[in-house]
Amino acid sequence: MDGGRENFSPQTDLRDFLAACEENGQLEKVDGAHWDKEMGAVVEVLYRERVEKAKAVLFDNIPGYPQGYRTLYGMLASPYR
Repeated sequence: MDGGRENFSPQTDLRDFLAACEENGQLEKVDGAHWDKEMGAVVEVLYRERVEKAKAVLFDNIPGYPQGYRTLYGMLASPYR
């Protein structure tokens, strides 16, 4: 038993990694969270218990930042990725 790693082949860049995470149910997307008021709280709640099972979190459409600026939390926080 490998903990769900069978579909995670080596990736060549971050886009490939994000696609693999999404394909394997290891990516949570959050749209419109405020960088100063919400992003840290969202990540803390998701990672408070069982960090090894928590998904990577991709924040998009961050208020006050240009379209296309995103942040990724927990990219390497789980042995399943």
